[in-house]
Amino acid sequence: PTYHLASVVDDHYMDITHVFRGEEWLPSVPRHIQLYKSLGWEPPIYAHLPYILAPDKSKLSKRHGATSVLDYKEKGYIPDAMVNFLSLLGWSLDGETEIISRDQIINHFSIDRVNDSGAVFDIEKLDWMNGHYLRRMDVDKLADCLYQYWSDYPPEELDRIPSIDETKEIVILIQDRIKTLKDAAPFIAFLFKDKIVYTATQLIQKGLDLEDTKNILNQAVSLLNNIDDFWEDNIEESLRTFAKENNIKLGHFLGSIRFAITAQDASPQLFKSIEILGKDLTLFRLDQAIQTLNS
Repeated sequence: PTYHLASVVDDHYMDITHVFRGEEWLPSVPRHIQLYKSLGWEPPIYAHLPYILAPDKSKLSKRHGATSVLDYKEKGYIPDAMVNFLSLLGWSLDGETEIISRDQIINHFSIDRVNDSGAVFDIEKLDWMNGHYLRRMDVDKLADCLYQYWSDYPPEELDRIPSIDETKEIVILIQDRIKTLKDAAPFIAFLFKDKIVYTATQLIQKGLDLEDTKNILNQAVSLLNNIDDFWEDNIEESLRTFAKENNIKLGHFLGSIRFAITAQDASPQLFKSIEILGKDLTLFRLDQAIQTLNS
């Protein structure tokens, strides 16, 4: 009883005119209106919103995962995407538009367009929406976001946090490939590891043997060592030209180099990655791979 009284008194003295709350509060409406009348006050306008549901259509709860907005911040979701996503849980602008700015939400929100039934919290849709916002971001803004995120939540995949200038270079590699800020670190971990580890078996690409792989990596060392202006276009031209002139399958050639310097089957753009990694470290890792094959 004291809670209901306190709620009514609190709302009155804060000049609350509209109360929006979950549908579980519907049974309390008569009590609250009666309290307002008893105190001689004008009651606010009440509106009750449907539950947010889990994918199995049960009421969303902690057992379904993160429930605090700070949990989603730690998972790498950005504010604009979260606001957009949450605004569409039970409401819509026109039944079709998915990407909505905050100004649009403020200007067009109407309780008349709120659904009567519960809305499912679809994490896959949130991932898609967050990725959309990340891809639309200015490079410098995304770099600032990513740098701050890594400072707040240092990723275990990285041996050190990249500088802001390094982060700007990284964004070019990954902007089209990530759905959350958390996705970024695994893609570029090889750039900020003191040491990468692999076996000879892992280094040998499908369709190649030991000698093929050693020859490819030795040729890569020679080619890259001869590039004075070590930047993306020159690296790409040198490697592609050699593979074409020597009738080497490009997938085998670049795949072997990629794994030797990244220890990953998939990585961001190879030639830009090599440029960022730098000549000395690239050659060091290729030599390390050759030694692994020789051992």
